[in-house]
Amino acid sequence: MKKIFSLLMVFCLIFGTASALAAGNVTIAVRGQNDFDDYISSAFVRGNKLLLNSYDRTYEWNKETGEMREVKGYQELRDKIAGHHLEEGEEPLVALEEGEYCNLYDSIYTVDDKIYVMAEINDEENNARNLLVELMIDDNDTFAMGETIDLGDALMVEEEMDGETYRYSRYLQKSAGFDGVLYGISYGENGMELLAIELESGHVNTMTLDVDGEIDSMTRYKDGQLLLTMMNYDSDPVVVNLVVYDVTTQETTLLGEMPRDGWQSPLGICYDEQRSRIYYSLAGSMWRIDITDAGLGTPEEFSDMPMNDGSANVVLMDDLYIMAGYDAIIGRDVTQEKMPEQHMRVVNYGYSEGIKQAYFSFTNAHPEYMVSISTAMDPEALMSNMMNRSSDVDIYTIDSTVEAFSALLNRGFMAELTGSEKIKAGVEGLYPFLKDTVMKDGEIYALPMNSYADTLTMNVKTLEKMGYTKDDLPKTWFDFYDMLQELPAKLEEFPEIQFCEQYMDVENARYQIFSIMLQDYFTWLDADQSHLTESGDVLVKLCEAYEKVDWNSLGMKESSEDESFGSIIVGSDDEVPSRILEFYNSVSFYQPIEGDEWIPLSVKEGEEPLIGMNVVFAFVNPFSENREAAIEYLEYAWDCVEETIKMQMVPSMNDPVENKHYEESLKDMEEYTHDLEAQLEKTEDEEEKEQLNQMLEEQKKWYEEYKKENRYQVSAEDIEHYRAFDKCLVVQKSSWWNASEDINKYLDGAMTAQQLATSIEKTMQMKRLEGN
Repeated sequence: MKKIFSLLMVFCLIFGTASALAAGNVTIAVRGQNDFDDYISSAFVRGNKLLLNSYDRTYEWNKETGEMREVKGYQELRDKIAGHHLEEGEEPLVALEEGEYCNLYDSIYTVDDKIYVMAEINDEENNARNLLVELMIDDNDTFAMGETIDLGDALMVEEEMDGETYRYSRYLQKSAGFDGVLYGISYGENGMELLAIELESGHVNTMTLDVDGEIDSMTRYKDGQLLLTMMNYDSDPVVVNLVVYDVTTQETTLLGEMPRDGWQSPLGICYDEQRSRIYYSLAGSMWRIDITDAGLGTPEEFSDMPMNDGSANVVLMDDLYIMAGYDAIIGRDVTQEKMPEQHMRVVNYGYSEGIKQAYFSFTNAHPEYMVSISTAMDPEALMSNMMNRSSDVDIYTIDSTVEAFSALLNRGFMAELTGSEKIKAGVEGLYPFLKDTVMKDGEIYALPMNSYADTLTMNVKTLEKMGYTKDDLPKTWFDFYDMLQELPAKLEEFPEIQFCEQYMDVENARYQIFSIMLQDYFTWLDADQSHLTESGDVLVKLCEAYEKVDWNSLGMKESSEDESFGSIIVGSDDEVPSRILEFYNSVSFYQPIEGDEWIPLSVKEGEEPLIGMNVVFAFVNPFSENREAAIEYLEYAWDCVEETIKMQMVPSMNDPVENKHYEESLKDMEEYTHDLEAQLEKTEDEEEKEQLNQMLEEQKKWYEEYKKENRYQVSAEDIEHYRAFDKCLVVQKSSWWNASEDINKYLDGAMTAQQLATSIEKTMQMKRLEGN
């Protein structure tokens, strides 16, 4: 069994700025570049330095020098506060009574110039209290603990459910701190509430928020007020309102409605009191809006922002707006009056990681370009934009199942990429079915950026226990349904075995299986133009086989509300999994769990099964005013595609991929083993010796398992297993989801199999006529 270990790496990182950007702008750090590989969860300013916090470490960035380094001892201090990994005789920094234990929340809270972490202390009777613990950085640039503020049980909530009483501590989902008070959004007895924690007294005030919608962000506003963004999801389209909350009067004032881009809402809203304006990120760009007595001014775009999550608290550091999160730490100069003359826009509708990462490589090479990357697009409007020769967007990514993809290619609304030697070489190495998809009349028009495929999975060990052999595994959907008719009698013989996962009820299982079958049917339809002529007959036969199954006899609960089913029954001593079927499993280099096997099924007797590969393609707008630069951007994007993803599309890439953390993990595990051995040698207490011996044996076992199983991210065996199924792979061009309304009608008995087949056939004929 593979185990995941948290790596503790103590080192000092020095970074310069990563990009040659417009004056004042800065790329502080990018994940995967310059040895930086961390996820920033919060950011805050202390003097002329920016502090950036992740799960187990804190970094400090000096704006004047551009240097970033790790502040020593963050995780060690957290361990000492909570009482974890202490040396013999060492006491936790937070005083605990006998039987109490301490947990620390991951979030960092900032109030004025101080930073805090929340501690929850529980006892054996499930009583709990909270402390706010100050974290300080001493003269040696090392973390130390400051004051503790006892909140007692003010954050505890008690709820009754099914006759049981549950107690838990409230979590501050959004926070802002100033004037000695920490404000946080939390859910309590009255729904969404605002908590105000007074640091001097430790008193917690609860204020009910009478607002229309959900709070998406909260930041400090002028005169001791809070600025909130309110998401009204009941509106169509969704409305984002900017609201001022007065913490003294507990009144709200609407400033105005914020702009959106398709389904995307503003991220990282920050108020600049000096200039009376707000900043935010939207559609890959930075925007500012002046605030006057009349309300909100007109949004003004002033820079780009290559981040989509903005998960950390954004901060304003002098003239620098800084956003940090999963991908990077980015600073943008809010005083910029003029954007770069050359502006490229990318719509990454397919969420390609390569497209995201290429931003940094491209802008390093071309600082004269501003690149805005959005993920919002209306696929139905895309064709209209192309027919109108719109040049607003330079690069698109699109999923192969989006109907517009085939139409755009067939109608010449993609720029030729064949002139790029790098793209040409990349396409030449693809599987033939992928190469054929991106080429037309000898020219290349698109580049695959990502792919995934999934199929039905069955556990062969469980089936063997029931008397089946590998030769009995179904090869067609008709074989599968025949097996389902046999299974009820078999399941009676083996009560410890389940048909599928315990959480699945009859209705959901029927829907899942039918939708998977229908997806395989669509994949078969798209694989050959001639299949449309017999499509109706094939689907009717599939439906007839499906209807013969007695779904209620397979041992599943009747509905999701059925509480009569107990805990999942485990297998026998040889750890044979207790379930037969898993509805979806990724066909990739990451193999299913032991015993599971991918079972691609043919929709027609006598034909080989097909597995639809959902592919994200990138292409250049033929009407782009930055056409050559856009093609070059795709070259960088291809370089940024993760190696294991490329391997799924390029059959000649068969070298195992090593786990880059393998050696470091082994070293950390060896050090921990030596620590346990040293403790064991010093310990005289027999009971403690026994515990340490047990821990040492487990650690040695884990070490050997990790050494054996985790050297490779993709092993030779993984590659061989995947390549054995690659003959089944084809590009998935249609999605069963487009027929979900008809599926529901059929499953509810409101439509016959013949009516369903006729409806789908008409839709497919129309798509073919339209060039899709």
